[in-house]
Amino acid sequence: MAWQPIQDRPSPLDSRSAGRATVSYAWLTVIGIVLVVVPYWYLSWLRPHQIHSQAYHRLSDAVDSLARRRPAQVTRNEWRFLIGWTRNAIGNCCSIPEFLNPDRASHDRFLTLPDRFEERIAGEVGIDSIDWLWDELEIISKYGAQYSKHWRPTTPEHLAEADHVTIGPEVP
Repeated sequence: MAWQPIQDRPSPLDSRSAGRATVSYAWLTVIGIVLVVVPYWYLSWLRPHQIHSQAYHRLSDAVDSLARRRPAQVTRNEWRFLIGWTRNAIGNCCSIPEFLNPDRASHDRFLTLPDRFEERIAGEVGIDSIDWLWDELEIISKYGAQYSKHWRPTTPEHLAEADHVTIGPEVP
C-alpha cells in the first residue's frame, strides 16, 4: 500500500460539516417555503372564505329573524314556508364563494348583501322583502336564476303548497 499524506484524505470532520450544511440548507428551504406559501394560502383562500362565511351567517340570521315578524296578511304556514325556502336558497346559492358568479362584482355584492337586507327589513316586512332577496340571489349566484325558477316560494303556485309542506322555523 502506498503512503498517502494525511491532508489528502477527507477528514471525518469535513464530512460531518457537509452533512450539517445539507441539513441546514434543507431546513432553510422548508422555512422559506412555509414563509411564502402559508401567508399566500391564508390571504388568497382562507381569509376570503372566512369573510364570505361571516356574510353568509349574517344573512341567514337576518332571514331567521323574520320568523318573529310575520305580516298580518300572511298565514303562519305561508310565512314559515317562505322563510324555509329562502334559507334553502341561501345555502344552495351562496353558502361558499364558489357558488357565486366568478366576477368580482358578484362577490362584492354578496358581501354587502347582509347590510342591505338588514336595512330593508328594518321597517315593515312582507312577501316583497323575501322576493327582493331572491332577486339578489339570481344576480349574484351561478345557480340563482335556475334555483329561483324552480323553487321561489313567492310564486302563487309554490305559495299554495304552504299548508302541505313543513319547512322552516316555527312562526308565532
